[in-house]
Amino acid sequence: MPKLFRKSKKGTGGPGWSAYMPVHVEVSDFQSDNFVFFKESMRDRVARKLTHKLCEFWFKYLVRSFSRAVYDIDDLDTSSFSEEQRLFPRARLLLREKFISIQFGIYLIEYTIENNVAYSHFSVNFGLTYIIHMELHLDGNTDENIDGLVKMFRHTENHLHSTLIDRQPPYLPNYFRH
Repeated sequence: MPKLFRKSKKGTGGPGWSAYMPVHVEVSDFQSDNFVFFKESMRDRVARKLTHKLCEFWFKYLVRSFSRAVYDIDDLDTSSFSEEQRLFPRARLLLREKFISIQFGIYLIEYTIENNVAYSHFSVNFGLTYIIHMELHLDGNTDENIDGLVKMFRHTENHLHSTLIDRQPPYLPNYFRH
């Protein structure tokens, strides 16, 4: 005759999850693996999903209204001519001035240099809030710095351009956090 009721696992001692840890593992090893055990309430889960949907809807509406003014959102021009005419002078200007602000479609991109670290920030709401996108550590060699800055410009613009094409927000804002 089969057993209808099985005995539950006995804990090895201690409260909570530590009672069910393997015996040969120390607590410090278990905590260093960054295990996160939390229970999210139904209210928080619904609020997070609604925030996500609201953010996607807002961004799609923003891109749709922008694309009505701009007739064609096409691939970026990444030719060597555009690099020499647009990105290299921008990198030299950033090294000299330490700050550049550029309008890129619906985005406002800010490039700054502080303590030999170049930062790339972007904003969707005309500079009210900025999101850091990249950082680049600069060394003493000017040519390597310019090449690194050009790569940073190209990567930032490609990322923001792909969000316009896919009509997906580049980040989820924390506007409705309790």
